[in-house]
Amino acid sequence: MPRLGRRDALRNDVLKGAARLRSTVEAARGEQSRETLLKELEAMLRREIAAEKKTPIPCRRKRKREVLRFSWAPCEKLRGMREVAEALGCGAKWTSLDDGRRGLLKAVRKLRASSETVERPPEGIRIAYLPDPVKSQGAPPERYAAAVLESLGERNVAEVRALSPDDVIRGKLTTDKFDVLLIPGGFAQNTLDALGQKGGERVRAFVRSGGGYVGICAGAYLGCKNWLDVLPEASVVDFEHWCRGRSDDCVLKLREPFELYKARPGEGSMSVVSRYANGPLLRATGSARVAATFASDFTRNVRKKRGDAEELPRGVMPRHASIVLGESGGRVVLISPHLEDGEPAARRLLRACVRWAAKASMPKDDVPPPDDVYGPIRRAWLACRKSRYTLADIAEDRSNALAALYREDETRRRRAEMTAARQVLSRPSSRASSHRIKGAIRRAALV
Repeated sequence: MPRLGRRDALRNDVLKGAARLRSTVEAARGEQSRETLLKELEAMLRREIAAEKKTPIPCRRKRKREVLRFSWAPCEKLRGMREVAEALGCGAKWTSLDDGRRGLLKAVRKLRASSETVERPPEGIRIAYLPDPVKSQGAPPERYAAAVLESLGERNVAEVRALSPDDVIRGKLTTDKFDVLLIPGGFAQNTLDALGQKGGERVRAFVRSGGGYVGICAGAYLGCKNWLDVLPEASVVDFEHWCRGRSDDCVLKLREPFELYKARPGEGSMSVVSRYANGPLLRATGSARVAATFASDFTRNVRKKRGDAEELPRGVMPRHASIVLGESGGRVVLISPHLEDGEPAARRLLRACVRWAAKASMPKDDVPPPDDVYGPIRRAWLACRKSRYTLADIAEDRSNALAALYREDETRRRRAEMTAARQVLSRPSSRASSHRIKGAIRRAALV
């Protein structure tokens, strides 16, 4: 039998994973696992549908049409969404991806109708939000990098107030008013120039007096040594090749999840998939800790203004940190990829980073789900998500980290099914009916 190519193998894995959702929903090990799966699916679908209605920030280039990862054709992705719908036990006669997302959301809400929705009280973390002063022009601050605020708003984590560089220079950034300063993605030099020497000193004084700092992509650059020096023990590596590319499929490997979650997550949650857009490769020294490293390896440096491309050395990216934790009076978190545009686990990780920087407690209902629902959630997200980049803009991952992640998920799924089958077979024959035994063996043997 001919060996499947990488792209075909990934596509088939996603379709097979969606087909298994029915058994996962109907026979999830425990009511809590089933409710967790449905809750994550509902939040994911609501977010992807909301992305269709957003008005893009004014820019020179028009928003390009939606394209698909791994050269998927639209009919193949629509087929994957129909598989998810059939797994949830609802009809699937959609003809477009947008209709499919709305239909899936309706089905998930129907399945969750019996459960009560409890309004979450606000956690009360006060965040100063400092967007790129150049790129955010022409749009309200809450519309720039809105996915960051949406990720925090999913769990009512924080009270966010937007600040400008002039507000920081005038001394409005104080620990009496804010717990954390959050700088999202953009172009680091824009913010650095707007803050100037006085604004940079205000930021460092805020952190020295106990305030937290969370920097995402451009914000991670600014927090490093020789930039704003918020965390001098963190530095940027291979800066001359900063334009490494952009992708929705950047895989991270967690190294210190216990410190962020205050709980030991399952094996499946030790890796997350998020968006990457020329973020820094970080190095931690001294007391700074590496919370996550890159598993992906983007090696194609594309500069569209020059119209050429440069091949970068392989193996540099996976050796360096993607998330660094440190303390410089207050707590500092530097995040290279865009966790806010990743899978549900990536957005959960972003909330955990904000809580850690604010020295806030971790809610028990926002920790990674068990492994028996982690894989299906990731596969459903891949089938339903909106694409951010065109195929021409996507950087190729030379390490094939996403394919390796699928193999790991499949191994965990088989191991969990085999464990469930053994538990059924170990019971007395009078209690375990023959059809339950056969069903357990059949699920364990699925490939």
